[in-house]
Amino acid sequence: MERKEPTLSGHASVPERDEPITRRAAVDTSRPSRPQTPAAPAPAPSSGTSPLAIIALLLALAGVAIGGFFGWKLTEAQALLQQAEARIADLEGRLSVTSDESSQSLTQVDAKLKWVDSEIRKLWGISNDVNRKAIAANKENIASLAKELAAAKKDASEANATAASLNTQLAANKAAVDDAIAKIDSAVLSIAEQGKRLQDFTEQVDRVDGQLSSLQALQQKVRTNEEAIAAIDAYRRTINRDILELKQRIGAAPAN
Repeated sequence: MERKEPTLSGHASVPERDEPITRRAAVDTSRPSRPQTPAAPAPAPSSGTSPLAIIALLLALAGVAIGGFFGWKLTEAQALLQQAEARIADLEGRLSVTSDESSQSLTQVDAKLKWVDSEIRKLWGISNDVNRKAIAANKENIASLAKELAAAKKDASEANATAASLNTQLAANKAAVDDAIAKIDSAVLSIAEQGKRLQDFTEQVDRVDGQLSSLQALQQKVRTNEEAIAAIDAYRRTINRDILELKQRIGAAPAN
C-alpha cells in the first residue's frame, strides 16, 4: 500500500541554491549595526590625588569598557538568534501542510527536509563561529584585564608600603619635634629662673652698694674724729708741756 505523506504549499519543489543565498544576503542587511560603546566619563581634574584614587578610576573605566563590550556581543548574538528564528520560521512555513497538497511524494519531502537541515547547519555553524570568536576575544580581554588588575594591586601594595613608611617617619619626626619643644620650654624656664636670680643678685648688689656708701660715710666720720682726737692730743701735750715748764719755773724760784 502506498504511503501518503503530508505535502508542502504550492511551492513544494526544492528551491534553487541561489534563493537561500539571496535571502541570507537580505537578512544580513537587516543585521543591526554594532552599538556604540558607551563613552567612559572623563575623569575630573584633581590636585594632589592619592595613587589609590587613580587606581580606582582606572578599574572603573575598565569595568565600563568590559560592560560595553559584553553588551555589544550580547546584542550581536541576539541579532543572530533572531535571524535564525526568522529563517526557521520561513522554513517551517515552507513545510506547512495543507489538506489539498497531500499527494506530494515522500522523496520531495525528504529532499526538502535535507535542504532545511543543511540551512540549519549553516546557520548553526555561523552562530557557533561568531560565538567562539567572541568567547576567545572575551577570554583574551579578561586575561589582559586580570594582568592589569594584578599590576594595579601591586602598585597599590607598594603605595601602601610607602605610605606606611612615610607615616613611621612622620611619627618619628613628630616625636623629635615634641622632644625639642620640651627642651626649649625647659631652657626658657631655666633662663627665666636665671633672670630672676640675676635680678635678685642685682638687688643685693644695689643694697651692698648702699651699705658701702654708708660705710664710706662712716669711715669719713671716723677719720674726721680721729683727726680731731689727734688735734686734741697734740693740744693736750702742749698744755701738759707748758704746765710742766711752769711748775719747773715755780720750783726754781728763790724763797723770800
